[in-house]
Amino acid sequence: FEFFVMCTIPSIKLIVLILSYVKLVFTLYVFGAGIFLSSSLDLLHSFGSIFIHFGLSLIFLALLSGGLIYPLKFGVDRHNRFLLAFVFLFDTIVFINLIVIATQINSYTVPTFSKILQADCLRNTPQSFSSDECSAFYNSDRTAGFRLAWEYYFTARSDKTKNQVLAQLQGAACCGFFPPMKCVPNGNAFPAQNSLVGIDSTLASARVICGQYPNYYTQQSNCVDYYNLVQQTIGKSSGST
Repeated sequence: FEFFVMCTIPSIKLIVLILSYVKLVFTLYVFGAGIFLSSSLDLLHSFGSIFIHFGLSLIFLALLSGGLIYPLKFGVDRHNRFLLAFVFLFDTIVFINLIVIATQINSYTVPTFSKILQADCLRNTPQSFSSDECSAFYNSDRTAGFRLAWEYYFTARSDKTKNQVLAQLQGAACCGFFPPMKCVPNGNAFPAQNSLVGIDSTLASARVICGQYPNYYTQQSNCVDYYNLVQQTIGKSSGST
């Protein structure tokens, strides 16, 4: 009996009305997520312009989904089965594409290298992994992208908020991105798809630039390290710039 009550026209219209509001909230959420993905400098630095594609795709799907709310209500009010089938078809297409995009985005959250390897290779002298294994980590495009994200906050460290983010990224025991006192120059350019917006041009010119002393990173005014005290030579370095 309850089933037949729910299948009455007034009940169906009420259900459609409730679903329309739910769909509107979901549409706004997807639209907001699309704007975030396509405009977040953290993502554009770390992963590249592919996230602009993801973001714009979500914005398009949100607008398409939102645009189907009124046709659904109109189709129910007028008992237009063709229009209802049309809305169902496009809602299905939107849902499938959202799953595809979510799967693709999730693939970027899977580390290319294990956390154990990363932690060990960021020591001055790795204990568990070989130099070849660590070199693959240092020189990978994924690592280069994350270095760009770090360089952005390092460039803007005079801003208190960005400096706090930089401190959180580095952690209490770290003063840079790569292993301390172990600079290995890498003149390769950063991946073309990764954004360089907001990054110091010198830092962005190559993946790793070393300073004038062996194993030292580029000279910075915010940190002073001592180089070869036996030879009484003092150099300045940021530790892992």
